[in-house]
Amino acid sequence: MSDALTNLLTELRERFAPGADQREVEIWLASRGYDARQIGEILEVLAPHLEGSELEPGIDRSAIVRPPEGPTFRVPGNHERGRFTAEAWGRIVALSAAGVLSPLEREQLIERALLHTDGRIGLAELRAFLESAGLDDGGSTATTIH
Repeated sequence: MSDALTNLLTELRERFAPGADQREVEIWLASRGYDARQIGEILEVLAPHLEGSELEPGIDRSAIVRPPEGPTFRVPGNHERGRFTAEAWGRIVALSAAGVLSPLEREQLIERALLHTDGRIGLAELRAFLESAGLDDGGSTATTIH
């Protein structure tokens, strides 16, 4: 194993707890410029850590404290930047920060909007997706994100 891969795996093990969501790792690696093939190879080596099977024998997995699922920092990817208007992206961030959207729901909303909308995704389109998912946009939220 190369030193670069060893260093990367060490960083990933420090950044992501055992049992972490593989998709989060994929997103992080993609944001660092790794392509799909490289990400697949890295995840193959990291799989025991993500499955939580790297724990020493005798450690009770139920005793592991996991960070609570809450709003996470989200930066739009290159393929997303030109598609969402500033208002629509701001609404996604505000709803996530207010706890209306969980991180998983946020990602599903973004993916759905990208797949089912041609061109720019504005506030009206975003509200339609929120409504179809049974989520109340709540109009204007009090949270201001800059």
